[in-house]
Amino acid sequence: MTSPASDRVFGVLGDTGDTFATHLSLKGVRIKVVQELLGHADIKTTRVYLHTSYADLQRGLNQYILSTLQQDMVKDSAEYSDE
Repeated sequence: MTSPASDRVFGVLGDTGDTFATHLSLKGVRIKVVQELLGHADIKTTRVYLHTSYADLQRGLNQYILSTLQQDMVKDSAEYSDE
């Protein structure tokens, strides 16, 4: 079941809906928000519209690793300064 607002706005997108969903996802918009914007009742339907390349996956993994390392460095720095 879709919402009337999403029918009006995204019903006219047609094939560009997948591009729209992918761009939102790459910009960090949560999939539940994309689902609501596209008017999908099932999250599985929304996932079909998300086209993620290997480079996107690698970039996301790298960001996660860097973030984790930075958090560990801050934690270690705080422990060192307490000594």
